[in-house]
Amino acid sequence: MNQDEFILNLISRYKRPAFIDEVSTGAIFGPIVACAVMLPKSFQDDRVNDSKQLKHEKVYAIAPDLREKLIYAIGKSPVKEINKLQNVVKADRLAMARAVQNLPEKPDVLFIDGKFTLPETSIESYAVIRGDTKVLGIAAASIIAKDYWDHLMIRSYGEKFRLYDIASNKGYRSPRHLIAIRKYGVTTQHRTYMPQIRMVLSGAYDPVIFKKYPGYWRIV
Repeated sequence: MNQDEFILNLISRYKRPAFIDEVSTGAIFGPIVACAVMLPKSFQDDRVNDSKQLKHEKVYAIAPDLREKLIYAIGKSPVKEINKLQNVVKADRLAMARAVQNLPEKPDVLFIDGKFTLPETSIESYAVIRGDTKVLGIAAASIIAKDYWDHLMIRSYGEKFRLYDIASNKGYRSPRHLIAIRKYGVTTQHRTYMPQIRMVLSGAYDPVIFKKYPGYWRIV
């Protein structure tokens, strides 16, 4: 990937940088998952890119290699906490801070995907907008986080919540997921404060999703 030269120069000033990304901020089901990674100075992998730009199969193929070669840790904000906070940005930062705390080595700086730094830790931090397309370490974190999230949805929740088609939609809004909420209600893993869920429970429909599928919504 083509990395941002300005950020590369900034990274070079530190001895132990860590790179952080999260997955599932936009989901309506499940925890928020963040990943923090620390890279050897010599690390290179031409396959690494923003996980959103990679096919699922490629993410699943690259992630085991990254976990073997890199220092990494996962952090989460569980659904109960997300619903209590009713603030996905705060939950994101808590998950990221926990990922940093779970690293076996303490970094001296953090580079975080997005527009927010991480005041929840005492470590200096920089926000990098679209960092997963500009910084190798953030892209690597995005791949590990995505792989972890997908397998959590498929293996841990797919069968248990099969009525909600979680193995396919992976916790995001889809017509089948929203219709299942309308029909069966919410589970302990749904982010019930979210307006998309409240809207569907009230008998309305999600216009963002269903404008793409005009014949799909029905009262059940």
